[in-house]
Amino acid sequence: DDDLWLRLAGPANAAMDRLASGLADLGVEMSNRVDANMVFVRLPEAAIARLEESNLLFYRIAPGLIRFVTSFQTTDDDIDVALTRVRAAV
Repeated sequence: DDDLWLRLAGPANAAMDRLASGLADLGVEMSNRVDANMVFVRLPEAAIARLEESNLLFYRIAPGLIRFVTSFQTTDDDIDVALTRVRAAV
């Protein structure tokens, strides 16, 4: 009702745009075009292990492939923290 999903999708997609841009600036390979609030990222297993140790939340999809998801609650600070941890891991 009342387009709630659209109002929630906007901030989630904007957060992902910011995250994907930052990942691209770090030279991280994304395996999909970012059209929504998910991105699949290819990283060496050692980097993924470092991200796990940093307590960054993501989903393991396959060896060397993880997925990041943003939501309407994702803040700029959340994105900054994620990018800092990815930068340290890679």
